[in-house]
Amino acid sequence: MSDHTAVILLACLMTLLLGLLAGAAAAWLAHRDGATLPTVVTRGVGGCTGTLMLATSVAALLVR
Repeated sequence: MSDHTAVILLACLMTLLLGLLAGAAAAWLAHRDGATLPTVVTRGVGGCTGTLMLATSVAALLVR
């Protein structure tokens, strides 16, 4: 594996980890606020999806 490929894979893994952490934080905050389980899951998934979408948009802009 070349160095370039390793850097790209590391960046993808770090972005995925950041998205998962953002989703977990959103779910934890919703749970702490007293939300029901479906609401907690929805907010967690929304936080993760939003973070990954933002990272994808920034990466697409940087490629151009």
